[in-house]
Amino acid sequence: MIRSLLEILLLSFTIFAESSGESFDGRLAVGSVIRNRVNCYNKTYSDIILQKNQFSCWNSKEISKHIKRIEYKPFKECLLIAKDIYFNNTKDNTQGSLYYTRKRIKRSWMNDMKIVLVIDNHKFMK
Repeated sequence: MIRSLLEILLLSFTIFAESSGESFDGRLAVGSVIRNRVNCYNKTYSDIILQKNQFSCWNSKEISKHIKRIEYKPFKECLLIAKDIYFNNTKDNTQGSLYYTRKRIKRSWMNDMKIVLVIDNHKFMK
């Protein structure tokens, strides 16, 4: 029970920090990518989220910035999304994407990936 709560809190903070300013669908998509990775690699949410260099909000310089700007209403929405994702009570709106980044970013690790869709300011890829 405590493990589930910690995983949901970790997921909700990650959704909040990675998709602030995005719509509900954008936040759901970020959470869906994380769940897709959990399922694909048979890992826990904390394993996936805290893996080095995977989510920019967990870079050491970024964490305190995001914590300082937590607001009740948007964080509550992210908490509800995280709960539904964790307990598989919502569908994946990314068509199975395992990666996402800001639309304007282009990196070499994306060369062999297909952009599946764009939601708000993020592109989602397989």
